Amino acid sequence: MEHPKRKQNRLKTFDYHACGAYFITICTHDRAPLFWSADAETAIRSRMDAFQPVGAMAMRDLTRNGTSATKRSEVDRIRPFLSEKGKIVDRAISDIPVRYPKTVLDHYVIMPNHIHILLRICETSGRSVSDIIGQTKRRISKELGKSIWQKSFYDHIVRDEEDWRRIWTYIENNPAHWEQDCFYTEI
Repeated sequence: MEHPKRKQNRLKTFDYHACGAYFITICTHDRAPLFWSADAETAIRSRMDAFQPVGAMAMRDLTRNGTSATKRSEVDRIRPFLSEKGKIVDRAISDIPVRYPKTVLDHYVIMPNHIHILLRICETSGRSVSDIIGQTKRRISKELGKSIWQKSFYDHIVRDEEDWRRIWTYIENNPAHWEQDCFYTEI
C-alpha cells in the first residue's frame, strides 16, 4: 500500500542553519491538552492578571549601535499553572540556549496542547532549526517515557524587526486568547 506524500513544511531554497530568527509552533499528538493543570483555565477566566505566559520573556534592546541584544524579565509568572508534563517541557525549552550556545531563546509560551517559540540562531553552526526542535522533542519524549508530539512542526522565518515584534506580542498574549485559539480544546 502506498502512503500519501507529506506536504513539504520547509522552504526548499532556505538554509535553516543560517543566522536568523524563527517562529516555531509544536503541537501535541491529536492536540491533547497535556501542559496546563486544571487550575489554569479557571485562572484565565477569573483573574487574567494572575495568569501570564511562561517563558524567556525577553525584549530586544535596540540601542546598542543598531544591533539587538536580549534582556530577560519575569520568567516565572505561569509556572504554578503548568502540569508535570508542562514543567518538563518548560525545562527542556529553557535549556535550548545551554545545549545550543549559538541560539537565543527570545520568547516562548506553553499552551495546553502546543508551544510557541521565538528563537534566533546567532552564528552559523552545524545545527539547523529542525535539528534543535527535533532533539528537544526527543529529549522531552524520553523524559516522559513516550512521544507526545505530532510529526514535524510549523515554522515561520522572521523577516524583519516588525515581524519579530508582532510574533513576540502574539506569544505574549496567546494565553489570554486561548478560547479563540485555532488549537483550542477544553482542558
